[in-house]
Amino acid sequence: MNLRLLVALFISLGILLVSPWLGASLEGQEGEFVLWQLRVPRVIMGAMVGATLGLAGAVYQTLFQNPLATPSTVGTTAGAALGALGALVLWGAGMVGGVPVVAVSAFGGALVVT
Repeated sequence: MNLRLLVALFISLGILLVSPWLGASLEGQEGEFVLWQLRVPRVIMGAMVGATLGLAGAVYQTLFQNPLATPSTVGTTAGAALGALGALVLWGAGMVGGVPVVAVSAFGGALVVT
């Protein structure tokens, strides 16, 4: 193994192991709030998003029987960009009824193209 890679790996592992003990200690209700209301939901959401993106990539690669297949293979990326741009031009970056117009339009554009 390359020496630089090995050094980077050990430095990263050391930082990972030491980081929980750095910074101010949060105890009591404040600590519980930070942990359970801020940190844990973000970690869970990050894991869910990562798993979903991995699954989507695996589906594309299986569907097209191509290990290099990406959403741009069938134009999904271009359709989403067109939908988002159309929403920005027509409605701006606002919300309609509590729903983000740009995100819904990007999803719709990707769905139409695919």
